[in-house]
Amino acid sequence: MIVNAKTKTYLRLFHKYIGFIFSLFIFQLTITGILLLYPKYFGLNTTYVSNSYILKKYQLLDYQDVKKLGKKNEKIFLLNKSLYYEKIFIDQFQNNVVNAIYQTNNNILLVFLEKQINLYTLEEIDNQFEVIDVKENSFNDEIIKIGVNKKGLILIKSKTALYQINKEELVKIKKFTDVTWLAPFLPERNEAISYLELHQGKGVSLHRIITELHNGKILGSFFTYILLLSSISLLFLIFSSFLFGISYKKERNG
Repeated sequence: MIVNAKTKTYLRLFHKYIGFIFSLFIFQLTITGILLLYPKYFGLNTTYVSNSYILKKYQLLDYQDVKKLGKKNEKIFLLNKSLYYEKIFIDQFQNNVVNAIYQTNNNILLVFLEKQINLYTLEEIDNQFEVIDVKENSFNDEIIKIGVNKKGLILIKSKTALYQINKEELVKIKKFTDVTWLAPFLPERNEAISYLELHQGKGVSLHRIITELHNGKILGSFFTYILLLSSISLLFLIFSSFLFGISYKKERNG
């Protein structure tokens, strides 16, 4: 193939600038491609990333999204709208959870939603709790907060009234005395992470991240389009290099 001087000049310019513009993306495609060829060697399937940015990127929860409910010594955890007790999944809710508390005398976990009170009867089987019965009680008013008094009775404050739970019965009262109000709070980080791993795994696998870096999905459709252009530009660079090589060889032989 004969390439005249003018065409050769244009090809060299295109080769130079296209190579410069897309070099970084071609480098990314090459490196990620090598990593994906040997996932076991690089430990892609056994390595997990759990920093806040990556977790949010993949719509996963961070340890700061974990809330502890009830009394401080109780292991009631809320992860988004999924509730766990003693590392056992209890339920997932559509409405917001105000708080929850466990009654040791009758093994009932009370969960207070905005306008509903759920009672989960638990039983310990082989050192592990299981839900054996569920009762859902609608509440006409909106629950604001719950608390306990010195006698251990559960108290409820709604928008319009005050209530007391006595033997699973809801009794309307006029005032509270000696009340300790309960509010959701952040648990210790290690404790929160252990529940996160139980709920959603260790994080995002490195194999998934590298794969989406390779195809551009991790940064959106625009970046995918850029990588497509980079792949096409690589074909042009190979083709133009081939033409330069043929032309150079013919010039030497000529």
